[in-house]
Amino acid sequence: MIREPSRSHLYTRFRAWPGLGRAGTYPTTEEFSHNMTTRLEHNVADTRFEIYIDDTLAGYADYAEREDAKVRDFHHTMTFPEFRGHGVAGQVVGFALDESRSQGFTIIPTCWYVDKYVAEHREYADLVA
Repeated sequence: MIREPSRSHLYTRFRAWPGLGRAGTYPTTEEFSHNMTTRLEHNVADTRFEIYIDDTLAGYADYAEREDAKVRDFHHTMTFPEFRGHGVAGQVVGFALDESRSQGFTIIPTCWYVDKYVAEHREYADLVA
């Protein structure tokens, strides 16, 4: 079952996991990456790439496809508050760019985060339309 994170979910989630920080606090980066499973998916119906941490939606990168060409306009990236600071946005954007390349798309980095990511990872510069 897929769970959408919520504010109340923020504090109860980590309290339920033994050894992950103090109750009501975020896990450290080491605890976060060591004890959680990550799944990346392309949600074609909602035109976004998603990242799940322990089956909870942690973030996504939205895009719009141009009808006249194989171009994806990445216009929004979101990481839910309880997952911020652990590289979640970078993982989902990297996955989105890799998938776009493999499917023959170029991109328009309208979202500031995608633009910054491409600038810092020059191996994706050739994707920019």
